[in-house]
Amino acid sequence: MIKRHEHITFAKPNDEMVRYIADNMREIDKFECMAVNHTPLEGLETSIAVCPDSRVFLADGEPIGAMGSKSLPDGGGVFWLLGTDKINSYPKEFMIKSFDILKNDLMVRYSYLTNCICMEHKESVRWLKKLGAEFMDKKYTLLGREFRQFFIYRG
Repeated sequence: MIKRHEHITFAKPNDEMVRYIADNMREIDKFECMAVNHTPLEGLETSIAVCPDSRVFLADGEPIGAMGSKSLPDGGGVFWLLGTDKINSYPKEFMIKSFDILKNDLMVRYSYLTNCICMEHKESVRWLKKLGAEFMDKKYTLLGREFRQFFIYRG
């Protein structure tokens, strides 16, 4: 069921939130963690540890996803998001809130954002395209699935 009211807030990650997201992570996000030799919990903990701006998305107090970014030496940033299936229950609000973070925070700090994504992750590919992501033609195969690098450029 799609929720139409404003329920998404943000919080600084804590152990309980991180474990909840890891335990309820979307299958495709679990796969992306496995592709880089991490369990869902390791993927979240490692990402949060190197990204001081990490935040958890909460829907009515329930953790539904986490995201963060890390500086690169050339002024860009690595951008990531891992979520539960519930993140898909708030498509419009999630799009508005994530675009606000991108425009008013991340793209102020970074000249571009990048990462790699499994192209079977249809919801995230669609979301990234709406945020302005450009996908590179070069394909990478990890654990038998296609990954591509994306870039989101400032203004």
